[in-house]
Amino acid sequence: MTTKNFSILSLIGVFGVGLFMIFLNIFSAQLSLPKSPITVSNNTSSVSSKSSSSFSSSTSNTISSQAAISSAQPVVATTTYKDGTYSASANYDYANITVTLAVKNDTITSVQNSTSGDRGQSATYSSRFKSAITGQVVGKNLASINLNSVSGASYTTQGFMDALNQIQTQAKN
Repeated sequence: MTTKNFSILSLIGVFGVGLFMIFLNIFSAQLSLPKSPITVSNNTSSVSSKSSSSFSSSTSNTISSQAAISSAQPVVATTTYKDGTYSASANYDYANITVTLAVKNDTITSVQNSTSGDRGQSATYSSRFKSAITGQVVGKNLASINLNSVSGASYTTQGFMDALNQIQTQAKN
């Protein structure tokens, strides 16, 4: 290795250490870490080139930092919806559905629904919907509910979603 090549490599090494120190300072500032001294020590080693000259230079750097991470304050979750029990009605096809939901910490804790005007096959689908809806919404975030069809009852589900949208508006903080 020639002296010129070694000088370029030394310059790149020193530049890299400088960039690392800048990154370390920025990163610790973003984390709000306490400022601590950064120690850079150089180890000296002997490097010989193919030409018969030998020389010493600093070729490796060690960086150490002592930073204590303080315990962060707990993050307080904000809620989108007020706790409470809400009711809404909506029409679907030729029937009507009334939905009552209990909400706590944005989570649905209970659901009740009743339909009126169903006849024939529609009444069968509404009955299936009523028995399956609890498992679809209880324990879930009110904002995350998006149903297309529950137990094959697509019209009843559409009416439920319309009533749910009204409830979300009622419960907004």
